[in-house]
Amino acid sequence: MTIAGFRHIIILGCLTCGLLLSAQNTSRKIYKPQAEHSRPDSAFSLIDIKQNVECNLPFFDSAWIKISGYEKRASDYRETFFVTNASPYDISAVELELEYFLTDGTQLHKCKKLLRLEIPSGDTRKVDISGFDTQRRFYYYKSNAPRRGGTPFKVDIKVTRYDIIARGQR
Repeated sequence: MTIAGFRHIIILGCLTCGLLLSAQNTSRKIYKPQAEHSRPDSAFSLIDIKQNVECNLPFFDSAWIKISGYEKRASDYRETFFVTNASPYDISAVELELEYFLTDGTQLHKCKKLLRLEIPSGDTRKVDISGFDTQRRFYYYKSNAPRRGGTPFKVDIKVTRYDIIARGQR
């Protein structure tokens, strides 16, 4: 037998197997239309979720997140403060906008920080972030003035976002 004849036998064998495999699925699927309003209890459509967010649930209120106890000495590379979750929801992240000023009102720096931390409703967490003052020349105006000198500054911290932890029914 030649190579060409052997190829024809292999090709015919493959075609035969393909026809047999496709012919075995002979059951018919019957289409049953469902009512528009019926759906499984565990499924939610995007429209349902969007309507709840827009109409019924007041998720964002920046007053629910309290910032207190800000501290930064001239010798510190880091800034420290407390974040309190006064919302009825557990949260997993808070985004803050920090704006730094000299005591005369001149802006020094402005940045956003996303803090990934879980804070249950009603709890407080201490937060340390990297400071804007990498050369350690500035100190928070309510802190003690350093012996070696430094420039006092004020900071304005605004909550721009927080993430709510979605929990299933228990």
